[in-house]
Amino acid sequence: MSPEYAERYRDLTRWTYRDSKLFAAVLDPGQVGDLRAEVEITDVGTRKRALVWLSNLTLGLVPVRSSARLKIHTDFKGPDGTVLGSFESSDSVIQWRQLFLVFAMPFFSSNAAIDMIVDLNRATLAQAHAADVL
Repeated sequence: MSPEYAERYRDLTRWTYRDSKLFAAVLDPGQVGDLRAEVEITDVGTRKRALVWLSNLTLGLVPVRSSARLKIHTDFKGPDGTVLGSFESSDSVIQWRQLFLVFAMPFFSSNAAIDMIVDLNRATLAQAHAADVL
């Protein structure tokens, strides 16, 4: 995962935790609080480089299929470092890119990965809340 995506995913995770209204404050890493959430995001994407090259060579006439699988593993820890709960959520999305798809959806901008990060974090918070960790 590129550093730009890692920073963006980190910011989205912080925003999701703040937006949940389950916490009095969401602190930055290194600050001490009553509960610590250690979130690990794994982004596994697949695309065939030869098809991407061929699509670029033909200016988008050849379609390219890419898939992304995001997995979020969260450990909730107490102030002393003991693990109170461990939760995992994952989802995947498939995207097609081709020149003629521009005419089918001219104003559509795909934010699937951003939406997935928010949804997976919300699912993790719901799991932790149901397990009485929060």
